[in-house]
Amino acid sequence: MEKKISTLLFAVVSVTLILVLSGCSKSGKSTGINKSINATHNVTILWFHGQGCPHCAAEQILLSRLIQNSSHITIKSYEVYYNSSNRDLLKEELAKYGQSYVGVPVTIIGNFSPIVGYAEGSPLEEKIIDEINYCLQEGCDSPK
Repeated sequence: MEKKISTLLFAVVSVTLILVLSGCSKSGKSTGINKSINATHNVTILWFHGQGCPHCAAEQILLSRLIQNSSHITIKSYEVYYNSSNRDLLKEELAKYGQSYVGVPVTIIGNFSPIVGYAEGSPLEEKIIDEINYCLQEGCDSPK
C-alpha cells in the first residue's frame, strides 16, 4: 500500500512538473509586445552580440519571442567577437551616439540611444520592449 502511494505521488508530481515546464517553454514569459497596438509601422533592430556571451544568449531568447509575435519586427544581427568588420560597425554605430565599445550585447532600436547589456526581467529588458512598442505604434527611423 505504501509503495502504491509513493508511486502515485511520484506520478502526480512528475505530471505537474511536466505540465508547468511545457507551459513555460511553449508560451514563455509575456513578451511585453502590446498586441492591442495596431502595428502599422515596421521596426528594424540592430543587435550586436558575441558568440559565447551569456547575456547575449538570454537576449536572443527575448528577441526570438518578439519576432514570433510581430511580423513588423526585423532584427539585423552582428556577431562581434570573431568578426572584426562587425566589431568596427558596432564602434561606428556607438560613436554616432557619443559612446564607445565596452561590451555586448548592444541593441539599437529606431533612433533611440543604444542599449548596452541585458538581463532577463531587468529594466533593460523593459526598455527594449517599450522602445519596440513605441516604434510599432508611432514609427521610428531605422538604424542604418
